[in-house]
Amino acid sequence: MADLNSACYQLPAVVTSNYKPKGKYEKLAGLDICERPSAHLTVPPHPAWNLIHLTLILPLLDTTGNESSARGIIDVYDIFGLMPPTLQGADRLAESLDAVVLVPDFFKGEPLSLDVIPSDTAEKKTIIQKFMAEKANPFEVFPSLVQTATEAKEKYPDVQGWGVFGLCWGGKLAALASGAGALFKASGTAHPG
Repeated sequence: MADLNSACYQLPAVVTSNYKPKGKYEKLAGLDICERPSAHLTVPPHPAWNLIHLTLILPLLDTTGNESSARGIIDVYDIFGLMPPTLQGADRLAESLDAVVLVPDFFKGEPLSLDVIPSDTAEKKTIIQKFMAEKANPFEVFPSLVQTATEAKEKYPDVQGWGVFGLCWGGKLAALASGAGALFKASGTAHPG
């Protein structure tokens, strides 16, 4: 049997309730706090997530990690937006890679609601299709990713290399941002199933 990677048994478990993000919230690339203080939203339990009770901060950009690092990552969430597991993942990336990690809120506080999962009715399917065609249209959102990367390079001059990492839907943006002449030195995706 092959040896296990130490990450399999040495990393702390994911916190599934009451996770407090370590990052701060700020304005970048036009994604800002919309002239109001950060709002707190209690997210009720949902069968799609193994979560009991969460508090979510609704900013438009979460920044975590070492801001003078030589490494930077733009972490693009899935269609459910700034969920605590996503922010916790960004915190863990920042800590394990000694990187500055940015999580822009491309949906500006209006992600797809968990209430449409499972998509077992015509109404839920219509809501999802409309969201994907409008707010989550990758070709409409992509310019915001480019602008975020451009401004991040100016704001964090110590970063020598930027990467982009997309979760599910965010993976499409990461793929679009890859290839010849890309703004990023590396890209990656993660998708269940």
